[in-house]
Amino acid sequence: MLHPNTKLRPVSAEIGMGVIAARPIPRGTLIWVVCDRERICTPAQAAELSPADREAIEHHGYVDALGNYVLCCDEGRYVNHACVSTTLPLGMEVEIAVRDVAPGDHITCEYSTLNLLGALRCRCGLPSCRGLVRGSDILRYWPAWDRLIRDAVECAGSVPQPLLRFARDRANVEAIIEGLVEVPSVRACLFPNLVHAHVPEVLPASPLWPLRDPGPEGTP
Repeated sequence: MLHPNTKLRPVSAEIGMGVIAARPIPRGTLIWVVCDRERICTPAQAAELSPADREAIEHHGYVDALGNYVLCCDEGRYVNHACVSTTLPLGMEVEIAVRDVAPGDHITCEYSTLNLLGALRCRCGLPSCRGLVRGSDILRYWPAWDRLIRDAVECAGSVPQPLLRFARDRANVEAIIEGLVEVPSVRACLFPNLVHAHVPEVLPASPLWPLRDPGPEGTP
């Protein structure tokens, strides 16, 4: 479920649709949470989907740390990647704002935390753009991302959290915000059989998370 202070708007002809902030969203705000309305499929269930449903998950879903395919229930499926993203994951089922977001800002996340199978050409246009985004990027950047997440959590208890009551793991998220539980590393998002997969490069028009078993040790 996506934060209510957002709206879906065209970003550019090249990128297409994206999520834009409609009102200020301060650092430490939960911008997206997995709620009971998301569609979550095990690999076995995904294999039984209709062609239309398979296409939807392949193009708009992601793979979680358990190897399940997740399709957002709302405009959250249109959140784009940026190499310096607005949000980073707080555990497996929450995205937290790691900087203040002003009205009109593009809401973005870090696709390498979503267990990409292969590589994605990045078009974020930022000076620090990596060019290609791979699932293995998390193994390089996690220390810096963990610092950003910890700093954001320090702000989380003093800002409005309209999504907290919808989080499936609400008690744990509250404990993290209150400092009762250690802030999880971004590495908690990893599903090793996918992040280490050696597969051909995935082009922007192709599925990012093909619904197939990557094989032993992540090999196709």
